[in-house]
Amino acid sequence: MSIFKVSCPLIPLLPDGEGYPPGFSLPKRQRNEDALNLPQLTKIFRDSLIYESKEDSKLDLCVLGVLSPYSLLSHVMVIELSENRFLPGPESFSDSEWEKLSKLSIHVINSLKHKKNNICCGFNWSPFSWGKLEERGGCQSITTKFHMMIWEWPIIHDDDFIQDIFHEIPPKHRHVFFDNSYNVPFARLLFKTIKNASVFDEKVENTSEFFERAEFTPRGLFLPIKSIYYPEIVKLKTISIKTEEIIAHLNHCIMFDSIESIYQLMKESEKRVLSDSELEILRKNPKIRELNECLDLCQNNEEKEIIQSIYPAILNRANEMNEEHEIWQKCFGFSLVLLESQQEKNLKSGLYIGLHAICGPGGCAEVLGCYLTRPEQRVADETIMINHNHEIWKIKHNLQRIDSLL
Repeated sequence: MSIFKVSCPLIPLLPDGEGYPPGFSLPKRQRNEDALNLPQLTKIFRDSLIYESKEDSKLDLCVLGVLSPYSLLSHVMVIELSENRFLPGPESFSDSEWEKLSKLSIHVINSLKHKKNNICCGFNWSPFSWGKLEERGGCQSITTKFHMMIWEWPIIHDDDFIQDIFHEIPPKHRHVFFDNSYNVPFARLLFKTIKNASVFDEKVENTSEFFERAEFTPRGLFLPIKSIYYPEIVKLKTISIKTEEIIAHLNHCIMFDSIESIYQLMKESEKRVLSDSELEILRKNPKIRELNECLDLCQNNEEKEIIQSIYPAILNRANEMNEEHEIWQKCFGFSLVLLESQQEKNLKSGLYIGLHAICGPGGCAEVLGCYLTRPEQRVADETIMINHNHEIWKIKHNLQRIDSLL
């Protein structure tokens, strides 16, 4: 599978057509600890608000601009901004709430389709990955608020596809794209789980051909889906829950610590700000089982393959002398993205799901094969910022127009 390069600066959201004001400074990027202060987090996020749904008074669905976008074109996120709801993933929403989130997401996507760019829709999930390395650059940056990211890439030119991956990809990124032995068994296990759960309707998909074209790679599972429509987004909740169940059992096999206790402690953020001592509980290294015990608890060969491949990295958590790409990402995570491509030859339309088992880079861009970097001048120059934000504000106008028709 192809790997391509994208370099994108940080782009703050400012009013349409306006440049940087005198003395402008970037807003502070929100991380794990910040996310536990829900009133403050939601207040800060409202500075990037472009649209707020009025459909349900109990569900505060919003569309925000993204400070660290994957593209110079549009990149927004759909998020629920109630200041008293802990919503780490799709599993946190009722079915009716998820349908409303999916509906808003497809309205955003449909507002982009006329431009004939590559359109992406997906999310990172790793709410229980706490620790020094995870908080510096983990998979899910905002652990208390699920956010569906929607962005577009222009046609990727041949010059942007990497030819010599060993020389052009730094060591700490290689495990994300090709240098790992855990994502192929994970992909096989997830594939069987999704297939057995009958997530995809035989009346809608040609399931025999659909599943025959599945791919299992070091980036994870690929399933061919030609276009992004509302039903595909609705299905992501079920797929996410099935993925989380796999991860939950892997965690049970590996460590004595309870994920439920971490969840309940984080859920306290609905009522109060956690104390420093409680944060240390979230950050502490788990107690690890011996390898033989881990393997005895496995339910299938795929779980055994995953654990055997990462067990040295699991033990490395106790040794801070190791590089981050040699250390297990505590409690795992995953990235899930739907891609509607305009260049099927080297960027195929479909569903991509990759396991995060190692600390360091990795997320929605990488699961699609994108080596994403920030340029030396990390903040966008004024022209780039104005052009990017103009595309973002167009989305607001399109959503308001849809509201007026309903």
